Amino acid sequence: MQKYFYIFIISLIFSHLSFAQNYQTFHQERTVFFEDESKSVAALRIDSVSVITDSILFPFRMFLPVDGYCFSPNHSSWAGPRIVIKQNSENLFFNSHGDTITIKTDAVLHETWTFYQSEDMIVNAKVTEWKMQEFLDVDDSVKTISFQVYDNAMNTVEHSINKFHLHLSENYGLLSVFNFYLFPETDYNDPYE
Repeated sequence: MQKYFYIFIISLIFSHLSFAQNYQTFHQERTVFFEDESKSVAALRIDSVSVITDSILFPFRMFLPVDGYCFSPNHSSWAGPRIVIKQNSENLFFNSHGDTITIKTDAVLHETWTFYQSEDMIVNAKVTEWKMQEFLDVDDSVKTISFQVYDNAMNTVEHSINKFHLHLSENYGLLSVFNFYLFPETDYNDPYE
């Protein structure tokens, strides 16, 4: 009898570990809405999905500013032209220059990774908090991801990105975001103005 008890406990531990993290930034079957400080609402809905070994999500396009006076319907959504959900739990976003932005959905507390890299800067991300949180009358496990900007010699740089945070819910995806399409630019006009 005791043998079966130990087998049961071990199987519970392994089943818990194998399903311990279900974090994804976006789910293809959902339309999500985000409200900014000025109460403007931006939505994201996945237009189509391509699955080979990794899933590639294609968000609906939207009117985005080309410059200070013109908008174009031929640009991506604020989440970028596509989102690649890799089997290794990396979610890849792409900015307007085609540069990669990486979110590690399986990152654990205090884990750091390269979020973005260009000729001028390196942006590291780190899970700085992981706790149960209530939002919209739902309780879920939420990771807070913080950022630090470095130059290419890995010297810390004062930058507005250092003040940003992403909140990733285990079952509901990103709770807070910023404009991935224009990243690392942080000083841009609201496209809804």
